[in-house]
Amino acid sequence: MDEVAHDFPDCAGAILRAPAQALLDRELLCPERALEAALADLIKSDLKQSWEETLMQIRISGEPYPVQIEILAAETVLSSKQVFTPDCLDSEIFSFLVVWLLKWAEVPESAWNDERVEGRFHAVDPRRKIAYVVRFLLRNVHLHEGLYERSLRLEFCLGAV
Repeated sequence: MDEVAHDFPDCAGAILRAPAQALLDRELLCPERALEAALADLIKSDLKQSWEETLMQIRISGEPYPVQIEILAAETVLSSKQVFTPDCLDSEIFSFLVVWLLKWAEVPESAWNDERVEGRFHAVDPRRKIAYVVRFLLRNVHLHEGLYERSLRLEFCLGAV
């Protein structure tokens, strides 16, 4: 957030949007478990067959979708772009990040997939001596058959500790 505020001094927040194919749940708080399970399955499987299945899945559903980001000053959009680098942020990674905001704001897990979820939390980065106040509005819109659009509006305030 402080990097965005540095690049856009008038920035008061951001809106991030991406499609999602899964509901938000507590398992997303520990992505290493999913990776470990996938690796364990891979070790047990025929590598050639797994590779072919992976390629077929990519052909059918495509790569993860990009995340649309709008940088805001009040209600004015200062910048709008898609993040295309999958190693940075894509629609699959986005869900892993969203659940942490929900956890930090102490939103009950039973509400994580509601159409409208609001939260707020305070954080401190002692190394950089920055305090944050973060407020967010998450919208989960069911499009069809397990496909959702997630829109996360973040509003933040930075200050010195």
